[in-house]
Amino acid sequence: MEKLTKKEHWENNWRHMPLPARFNTDYSNRVISDRIAQYLVGKPPKKIIEIGGCPGRWSDFFFSRFGCQCDIVDYEENGCKTTEENYRLLKIKGDVYCQDIFQHTLPHNNYDLVMSAGLVEHFTELEPIFSKHLELLKDGGLLVIGVPNGFDSKYYNRVMKASGKESIHRRVSKEELAEAANNHHLKILYCDYLGVVGLGLMKRLLFENSVLRRLVGPIFYLLDKLLFVFPVTKEGSQLSPKIYLIARKTVGSGKA
Repeated sequence: MEKLTKKEHWENNWRHMPLPARFNTDYSNRVISDRIAQYLVGKPPKKIIEIGGCPGRWSDFFFSRFGCQCDIVDYEENGCKTTEENYRLLKIKGDVYCQDIFQHTLPHNNYDLVMSAGLVEHFTELEPIFSKHLELLKDGGLLVIGVPNGFDSKYYNRVMKASGKESIHRRVSKEELAEAANNHHLKILYCDYLGVVGLGLMKRLLFENSVLRRLVGPIFYLLDKLLFVFPVTKEGSQLSPKIYLIARKTVGSGKA
């Protein structure tokens, strides 16, 4: 298994991140977060961890929504420092572990929810990184893995190619995610396209220059607000910006 990104890519990505970095509450992310939260009704998590979670946007969501401990493990030092500062500014309860997930010292079976969003597609193989998620997850805990829908969708594929980032991603399909979950005997709760009309993703990838991004920001803001008034409810391979697996680790599952 090989990584499709180098550490330098992430160093440049996080070095000038404006803080605080809050969870993006645009229409599509609201749809995604509501879907995840519906599987936590009646059993809110006490401890969660995100793998590769810099700068802590999802931690902002989970801490604000559930008040739980929100840990992050990431291997890039600048990103971890940025995340620690973001935690301080947002008063998020949790620890940031600067470790390679393949050589981590974290306790196994320790978290009620383990997630990654935009991680597993940066590896040439799914199984090794998938298994690392399960190491950290308690029996009965919730596994959440999200990947970009940058290959099935012609729209997002054009956006990804225009950004020059196609080479650092590989296609991870919903079928591949479901197969991995079944191989580990997980109970699949959801495995499909998720979110509708990813305006934030489009803006972020097409306008990397911060000045240009600020200039077009009001246009995208108005378009997003229109979605709340005239919601797009049908998710599918062309409009949905993400693919998500949400699965339960049952007693005795987790081993392929």
